[in-house]
Amino acid sequence: MTALEGNELIRYRKQADDAADQISRLLRTDFIHNLNSRFSSLESDLNELNKALRTRPLHGEIYTLKSQVRPDFAALHRLAREAEDDETVLASLFGRGAPRDDRHAAALAQLQRLMEDETLPFDDFQDYRNYYSFDLRMRDTASGRETSFETRRGTASGAERQVPFYVIIGAALANLYHGVRRPAAAEGQGMGLAVFDEAFSKMDGQNQRTLLDFYAEIGLQVLIAAPSEKRAAVLENLDSIIDIHRNGDQVIAETTYIKPLARDAMRAANPQYLSDADLRARLGPEPTEAAAE
Repeated sequence: MTALEGNELIRYRKQADDAADQISRLLRTDFIHNLNSRFSSLESDLNELNKALRTRPLHGEIYTLKSQVRPDFAALHRLAREAEDDETVLASLFGRGAPRDDRHAAALAQLQRLMEDETLPFDDFQDYRNYYSFDLRMRDTASGRETSFETRRGTASGAERQVPFYVIIGAALANLYHGVRRPAAAEGQGMGLAVFDEAFSKMDGQNQRTLLDFYAEIGLQVLIAAPSEKRAAVLENLDSIIDIHRNGDQVIAETTYIKPLARDAMRAANPQYLSDADLRARLGPEPTEAAAE
């Protein structure tokens, strides 16, 4: 018994167990915890985006951003989520115990390969965005019919083609700047500038206003660059206009601030918001046959 207790193999086994315990702790605190924090932030951001979109129909449709765990990352994603609240999930690494089931065994094997095989792209598994595929869904407010952006992308025209891109671009910019937070919660994060060249060219005023309202909700400030002849298309939805005049080497900038009362008046005068009955009333009564003679 004394010979067995002092055997070098026993000490090596203890050192191996200690090393496995240390690796498990490091995995939990560094890799797993950071991944779960990113996963939770992603879920929170998508909820905020969809909350902002839910009450803002665009082109007669409600937009929703969806995420789905990719099959090739599903095992490790499940392992990370379970390990956040249960320290024993990683206890079976390196053959130190029996996995709970086949899915658990597959995830542990994948994680062990990532640590042992230097040829595997470990950075791909550190980036939480690689764990998901994303889609934009559009639900018609009248019929309830739902369409995927991937399905529509090659067939849509006009505003149907433009609106999804503006939703996606806005969501991406907000996430890059500060995560999707309301402006009050994003103080100190900067203005969240979104710059567009001749933006909203195929959209009516209502859709423009809805998109700009959506951008404000997720903490973005929009700057549109366009020639002067395009100003009528967006004028009623802007807070200020900076006209740039150039004469040779001289450049002059003139700023005009548009207050809410002026924007409301422009919208009221815009015939595209009038019903057929309103248009007939504005044009006056049709001439009678006697008057026509």
